[in-house]
Amino acid sequence: VEGIAQLDFTPQNRALPTDVLDQFLAQIAWTLREIAGIERMAVASDGVPVPLPKAANPAPLTAWSQYDPDLADGALPLLGVGDNGAPVSWDQGATSFVEQLPGVAAEVAQGPGTPLVAVIAADRRRLLIGGTADPGVWTTVPGSYPVRLSVDRRNRIWWPRADGGLGVTLAAPGADPRSILLGELALPGSVVDAEVSRDGTRLAVVLATEDERRLAVGTLSGRVDAPQVGALAYLGEESDVMDVSWRSADEVTVLHSAEQPRTTRYDQLGTRVVDVPTENGSVLIADAPAADTVVTLDTGRAVRLAPTGPVTLAGLTQARYR
Repeated sequence: VEGIAQLDFTPQNRALPTDVLDQFLAQIAWTLREIAGIERMAVASDGVPVPLPKAANPAPLTAWSQYDPDLADGALPLLGVGDNGAPVSWDQGATSFVEQLPGVAAEVAQGPGTPLVAVIAADRRRLLIGGTADPGVWTTVPGSYPVRLSVDRRNRIWWPRADGGLGVTLAAPGADPRSILLGELALPGSVVDAEVSRDGTRLAVVLATEDERRLAVGTLSGRVDAPQVGALAYLGEESDVMDVSWRSADEVTVLHSAEQPRTTRYDQLGTRVVDVPTENGSVLIADAPAADTVVTLDTGRAVRLAPTGPVTLAGLTQARYR
């Protein structure tokens, strides 16, 4: 009602220690952040309002931001494709973790909270699945793959299909990878990019038609081997979206316009948060919590947009954060 979720729990919750109650409420708050239109929550126990440890009751959902699941893993390392075509981990210098990679790479991706690494071979006919925990061991999944991948927390690899649909490859540790078909999605265009949010609850999709490329976002639920994508809704007004990257669990950064690139960050409700300065020639973007935004230029250089100005990341032709 009026943006407030009314929560009424059993009497036992009144006996929870303060620290346990705070963590319990944090889980509820972060779950409610997945639902558009809810801004606060009123907490009761058997009809009796519960004094909250760190906030008034009703409390804004942002009162438990210190439990941000994004920051549990951090934003690093920065992963990318090196000048020699091999995936590298970059901090102050390029450190390769790949041994005996079969060929050079067109794209590399790693999800938050997982050592799994997915690589598209340069011929775009092979998806190579390995990991930083066991470098040099790669499993090959033949197919037809694009330039962009997204790896989520549940070891699923998302990629646009050649027919304009959406493909998912399951890569559970110790099991043979297999690709699955999603249920029918009402897509008003062809999928050219799909990125799972850092907490795994949303899917951002760039949809292309003959006249425009727009960003749509939907909820993500279901079992690991049977993901369900909720109804997609357009986010923002831009019709020239180039690329997208999740800044946090509920903020997404959008790169648009090839002629004069602009970067905009939105929250989950579609509210413009901030315009991020970018570089001419930007074609790809990588963002993450507590990190500088990184763009890849049409010249093949990866550039970190630091507060002091753009800094070229030597040895990287494109980059992504974990």
